[in-house]
Amino acid sequence: MISEAEKAYQREYHKRYYQANKEKIKAQATEWQKDNDERAKELRRAWQAANKEKRLAQQRKNYTKPDSARKLSNKKWRRDNPAKLRAIRARREAARIMATPDWANREAIFKIYEECRMTSELTGEEYHVDHIVPLRSKLVCGLHVEWNLQVIEGSENKRKGNRRWPDMP
Repeated sequence: MISEAEKAYQREYHKRYYQANKEKIKAQATEWQKDNDERAKELRRAWQAANKEKRLAQQRKNYTKPDSARKLSNKKWRRDNPAKLRAIRARREAARIMATPDWANREAIFKIYEECRMTSELTGEEYHVDHIVPLRSKLVCGLHVEWNLQVIEGSENKRKGNRRWPDMP
């Protein structure tokens, strides 16, 4: 059996080795992931399932970074992934169009978007038009109609995402 002193020595040795060979180790890991894509996904899913709390803590930590760092990161992603961004926007627009029934009051919808624009200009803060019941979600799909729209602060809308709505089961 390994003594505590030996375990501590091994931990310290591996820590020093990693620090001295960080780039080489990361390159090897990246190469392995490319060669073993399915296995890497499987391991990642297993780790995430076994470490839900730790994963949530990491996500919260990343989300609470200063806005400027998050905005720079998002801006870089958008610049580096224009095709993905177009696909995301096209899917969202298609969902909005499919969720707009013929009988929708387009004038009232336009007024809500105009109110949002004016509120943003007057306050100097970002406001969004939010779908109270989301257009696309795992549990429900709302409509793009005037009674399903509200003007709320952008940060609140981003926090809400498509995960919460009134009378949610």
